[in-house]
Amino acid sequence: MVKLDPEAARRLLERIAGGDEAALAELHRVFARRVFSFAAARLRDDAAAEEAVADTFLEIWRHARRFRGESQPSTWMFGIARNIVLNKLRARTPETEELDEAMPAEDLGAFDELAQKELRVGILRCMEALSAVHRECLYLVFYEGLSLAEVASLQGCPENTVKTRLFYARRSIKDCLGALREGA
Repeated sequence: MVKLDPEAARRLLERIAGGDEAALAELHRVFARRVFSFAAARLRDDAAAEEAVADTFLEIWRHARRFRGESQPSTWMFGIARNIVLNKLRARTPETEELDEAMPAEDLGAFDELAQKELRVGILRCMEALSAVHRECLYLVFYEGLSLAEVASLQGCPENTVKTRLFYARRSIKDCLGALREGA
């Protein structure tokens, strides 16, 4: 994964605000995969996630001047992506939602493959049982590597609230997986 230090990202945003397409292409090269992962985890639809990436970078292009440097550039960009994803989720109807099918692992026996699939389904079920803000906290911290302060900024709450949400989300998933194992 390509990394970009926050200062370099700030400079790219400044160049984008001035109409520099090459700067947008560089920012896209660095962040598109992370934005896609973020969107795909929520939308559970690769085509919709690709669309969310395109919409996110279009908004960055249109509104780079709005970045005031009060947060990390990545936090600002994920805030845009988050709003786009939320709008896409609100626009969905129950008929258009589909469950993710887990891809079978390659070198596993039938029993191991079934056990892994059941574990993935169990984790998804437990994640689905979390509230949206708890699920989002887990994703941003553990998959995107954002700091507690960045998540707090994105979610509009104090850092201690993020810590509390993470605590309860992890405990809820642990309890849920335990209940699923006992019921099996």
